[in-house]
Amino acid sequence: MFLGTGSDSIIRAICSIFIDPGDESIMGEVSFQRYEDNTKIMGGNVVKIPMKNHKLDVEKMVDAITERTKILWFCTPNNPTGPVIKKDELFSIIDKIPKDVIFVMDEAYYEYVDDPDYPQTIPLLGKYPNMIILRTFSKAYGLAGLRVGYGIANENIAKYINAVVGPFDVNLIAQNAALAALKDKEFLRKVVELNKKSREYFYKEFKSIGLEYIESQANFVMVDLKADDKMVFNELLKEA
Repeated sequence: MFLGTGSDSIIRAICSIFIDPGDESIMGEVSFQRYEDNTKIMGGNVVKIPMKNHKLDVEKMVDAITERTKILWFCTPNNPTGPVIKKDELFSIIDKIPKDVIFVMDEAYYEYVDDPDYPQTIPLLGKYPNMIILRTFSKAYGLAGLRVGYGIANENIAKYINAVVGPFDVNLIAQNAALAALKDKEFLRKVVELNKKSREYFYKEFKSIGLEYIESQANFVMVDLKADDKMVFNELLKEA
């Protein structure tokens, strides 16, 4: 296990360890931007695979692996579209990933998921030593400002990442807050319950005004507002 100042610093560490100039990093066409940013910082080549019904096309992602591929990024629930990789989808491709290719299960929104077909990945670590699981206290636990992310991987990978992540990255206040958050199960339950109700509210309201949206397993819903996004952003800022 390893900690970082949010998942972002761990993603940066993973790229610094596994990506050399010219190496490839595979991700969804619409996914978390920091995969691309940190791959490029290390001189790597970004390979983006088109989405399939707003979801990661995990089969095409695995098919895109070449001898230069070092990392696959599976964001589930996917940021910013919201769907998850289901059990059957993961198990259909996981054994096709070469052992020398790292695949990252970025589960930042794990606590919000209520889909029964969402796979539990921690039990798979023993069989797949090239898997890294990322989670965070920034979402459901509400500690985004304190920056506490964590990852789970086999001992060798964890050793490399802990050697790269700064020893003072996660301060003592943040560490204590994370420990307290783990104990406050009632708070987490309320957050998850409210989030589910809020998603349903958005779905209902979007339907009532004829807006297309993507059903989400996270704490956001992607919607087509049929307007310029920057204009919408600026108008929403006025309401903040």
